[in-house]
Amino acid sequence: MQVETPTPVQTVAPTPTTQVVVSGDITLSPGEVLDLDSGALLVEEGDISFEINGESGQFLVPVNQASLGFFGKSRPAEWECRLASLSSAPLALNNFAEGGYICFRSSKGLPGYALIGVKRLKENQLDIKYATWFIP
Repeated sequence: MQVETPTPVQTVAPTPTTQVVVSGDITLSPGEVLDLDSGALLVEEGDISFEINGESGQFLVPVNQASLGFFGKSRPAEWECRLASLSSAPLALNNFAEGGYICFRSSKGLPGYALIGVKRLKENQLDIKYATWFIP
């Protein structure tokens, strides 16, 4: 007597797909705060503030438990920003002589990147192109 045994069927678990929840280009003036989760300029809520500190220079300051860190000249992938070493300390913009990318984690814990444009810093204007990811 021969007994049939069922052939096991492999199931593939879905891999979470990274999605951009908000992205944009914006110019910040001193004291303005950008919410990286919504793209809005807010006064009390938000994630990063453009600040000028007298002779010390210009800074990008994380607020409301956001964090950021310099990445480099090439655009980072989502996983690179998730694994990056980030800080809640102000980031001196004089380190960005020709611009560059930063990675961030928003106040809601979402990772993302921003391209820092420094061409208009002498005019006290900071150009930022950013994207915030959501990981299901």
